[in-house]
Amino acid sequence: MLPLATCFVVWWSIWCRRYTWPFRWERATSLGTGLLGIATLLTSPPVYSIACAWLYSITHVWNLPYLIAHLLRLGATGAVVYSAVAKLSDDEEMGCWATTRLRIPGIVTGVALTALFVFSKAARNCHNDVITMPVTPFLTAFWVIYGLAIMYLMYHGIHALIDLWYDPESRLVCNIYMVAAVLMIISMAGRVLIALVGDLQTKPMMQLIAAAASLAVCTFAGGAGYSWHRRVRWFGNRRGVQIALMNERMKRGRPRINGV
Repeated sequence: MLPLATCFVVWWSIWCRRYTWPFRWERATSLGTGLLGIATLLTSPPVYSIACAWLYSITHVWNLPYLIAHLLRLGATGAVVYSAVAKLSDDEEMGCWATTRLRIPGIVTGVALTALFVFSKAARNCHNDVITMPVTPFLTAFWVIYGLAIMYLMYHGIHALIDLWYDPESRLVCNIYMVAAVLMIISMAGRVLIALVGDLQTKPMMQLIAAAASLAVCTFAGGAGYSWHRRVRWFGNRRGVQIALMNERMKRGRPRINGV
């Protein structure tokens, strides 16, 4: 039931935020939500089975949807962190910060995860759930790097949310996002511990970790949807959104709304 609920909440949030793409201050959050939606869809059993077989016929590598989903989650986390930090910095500072703290570490991590996955046992055998596979050296390294990368991003995200928390208008959404971040840190810490201590890889423990990760995604997606709903109420109505969009485009030298 929890994976199904996660899919529902994520796609509800994407639908709620469908008008946010023209707004640069909302674009990164919407991108992160969209990437989470694709990752959730890829790991759902019906889609996973079809995509796994199709990608294997092209690449001869099993379980690629699982790798792609984790890379998308990594990118989604980076986008959400970028959105939070951008609210505290100007464009020039954000460009340098994003390059050194997000883009370069993200590219290096993505390449390392892909290489470890391709050389691991997971790429040579078909599995419905790679999480339950026995720990091997390559998979151990995969989970450790992935877990540490997510926790690294969560650190920057929480640091930005703490500063934003002092704004009364942002406090409730910050609280929701911080709950999601804490749940994700708990999930990733557990995943890293199990990767290093193989005897802890039991079915109840894996279900607990999966539940924490799903709750984190649900909490974030719900918070992202609620955040935009509240902003729309502040605008007043869809006409208010159009006016805000016109102002945004005028700043960039494009004063027309063009039927948004």
